[in-house]
Amino acid sequence: MREVVFLKDNYKRWQKTEAIIRGREKVSPDQKADFFVQISDDLAFAQTNYPNSPTTTYLNQLSTQMFRLIHKNKHFQLNRFFEFWQVKLPKSFFEERRMMLISFLLFAVFVLIGIISVHFDIDFAKVVLGDSYVHMTEQNIDMGDPV
Repeated sequence: MREVVFLKDNYKRWQKTEAIIRGREKVSPDQKADFFVQISDDLAFAQTNYPNSPTTTYLNQLSTQMFRLIHKNKHFQLNRFFEFWQVKLPKSFFEERRMMLISFLLFAVFVLIGIISVHFDIDFAKVVLGDSYVHMTEQNIDMGDPV
């Protein structure tokens, strides 16, 4: 597509985006997000097909302004950080306590099976993990670096 055709096809939407940025036109947050996505798509197209064009520079500025408009009210609040650790995370654990209990019990059962298996058959670990891996781990333990 030639740049002139690209400009002609999208000029009205870009003008509407400018009106939204300047506050002359009120739209919902979802519509702002839609306009931002469309402008970003146009910018990607322009960067690919017209990399050194004023159109690319214009769309870059427009998308930057739109991004700032969408995200300008998002401030970091310390109380939200503490709320997560004091309220939301404990609540999530409480709501999923049954699944966590089941997971812990399954883990404990399989660890116990492994311990009992190795206790009664010392070569069980070599069968499951492989002889070379067990030998390498024993050497690392002897050198003081089990990991």
